[in-house]
Amino acid sequence: MADLLTVESLSKNFGGLAALKEVSLAIGEGEIVGLIGPNGAGKTTLFNVITGIYPPSAGRVNYLGKVVARAKRRARWLPFFSVGALASTIAAFVLGERYLFTLGGAGAASLAVALAFTVVGVVLAPKRGVRSDQIASSGLYRTFQSINLFDDMTSLENVEVGGHRMSHAGLADTVFLTPRYRRDEGRVREAALEAIKFVALEGKEEWKAGALPYGLQRRLEIARALVSKPKLLLLDEPAAGLNPTEKNELLELIRQVRDAGITVFLIEHDMKLVMNVCDRVVVLDHGEAIAAGRPEEVQKNPRVVEAYLGTKASKGVA
Repeated sequence: MADLLTVESLSKNFGGLAALKEVSLAIGEGEIVGLIGPNGAGKTTLFNVITGIYPPSAGRVNYLGKVVARAKRRARWLPFFSVGALASTIAAFVLGERYLFTLGGAGAASLAVALAFTVVGVVLAPKRGVRSDQIASSGLYRTFQSINLFDDMTSLENVEVGGHRMSHAGLADTVFLTPRYRRDEGRVREAALEAIKFVALEGKEEWKAGALPYGLQRRLEIARALVSKPKLLLLDEPAAGLNPTEKNELLELIRQVRDAGITVFLIEHDMKLVMNVCDRVVVLDHGEAIAAGRPEEVQKNPRVVEAYLGTKASKGVA
């Protein structure tokens, strides 16, 4: 089984707070992997780094064999370009009274050197990774802890928003309603209707998203993420706020997503759901990955029990 996503020694600091500490994990193609841990363990932060919302402080993320997030390395040589540009600019002003308006004069030469230093410094400045929209366009989509639907738009319109990856129309196509624009619109609408059917929301295409019951809004979010047919889907607490019946329906939906060829990586606090649907589980505690393995193995791990119950309580667990 090929690894679709690998996280290598990933760290994320917010000032003096270390939210992630050298986390490493791998997601194989076709898996359902759960990410669990106490509140504040760094689970959503990990998702945010993977999807390009936060840059990592150290380490990197590989998706489909390509680096999509890496720590922005400090370029030690870059200050020399800045100092050189500043010195050249000062020289231009100092010498400008005599030479600035002479094409071959020292003032013009100093300005040219300053411009060269600036251009080289910008071009060679290290890049930190790939933008969030580019990551999504490569087939890695996610949902969020809080529902982020457009309440005044219909269910169908909400799902169509997620189909931007399928559209190749430019600004001119949109303004002049060219045949390419109309073809793209038709393709996105067809895919949106298919995604709505997949999550069992048929008949509610024209409902305003804000009028849907909470459980159906959760499904609608998943449909919006599925419309562009991702390779990897990240679900951030998809069962939050659902009743037992809705959770059972969600469990079946996640299995259907995997059966459709989409790998799933999910954050969840409902241990029953995690144990029933996940092939493997990764556990975070205070930003560190303290355990990984099959659900039944992780459930018995002393460090996991301690993280959830505390040191004193864990001593009494057989």
